Amino acid sequence: MGRGHTPCGWGPERERHAAAAAIIAALVTAYAAYEQGQTQQAIGKYNQKVAQNEAIARRQAAAIEADNKREQYASILASQRAGLGGAGVISSEGTPLLVQMESAERAALNEARIRYSGEVGARASESEAIIQGYIGKKAAQRGYIQAGASLLQGAADAYGSYQGGGGGGYTRNRPADSPGFRR
Repeated sequence: MGRGHTPCGWGPERERHAAAAAIIAALVTAYAAYEQGQTQQAIGKYNQKVAQNEAIARRQAAAIEADNKREQYASILASQRAGLGGAGVISSEGTPLLVQMESAERAALNEARIRYSGEVGARASESEAIIQGYIGKKAAQRGYIQAGASLLQGAADAYGSYQGGGGGGYTRNRPADSPGFRR
């Protein structure tokens, strides 16, 4: 039998249409995979930016809180000095001095704790930003790979259709002597 005249009724026009349909399906699938990867990458970039902004906000909030606490402790220390001075106690020596020094140390320690807590939160957000950026890049790569695989599969299906096989080397209901038969 000649090319284009297979016993199962596949004519040359039908083979070309099947091949074209396989190519179009592959292109649509590849584009969908590519777009999905691009969308996931955009989501990853957005989440990365959100996490970076959160890190900045945590640092700023900690700095503001630490400054507020410093002002609060300065006011407390001033009240202590005024109270001691009003009572006629010399605040620059002995027990009153030790009490003021301890209060100042406690204030400095609390301020440092607030700043440290803010920094820890900011670093956690920065780590999340890095992870989100990585996830976005990998999603884009996965989209490219899926698009390429779809194109290759479509090319194989189109070749199989054009060879009279109905797509991708499929051999059901074809006699062994027909063109493109594979065992």
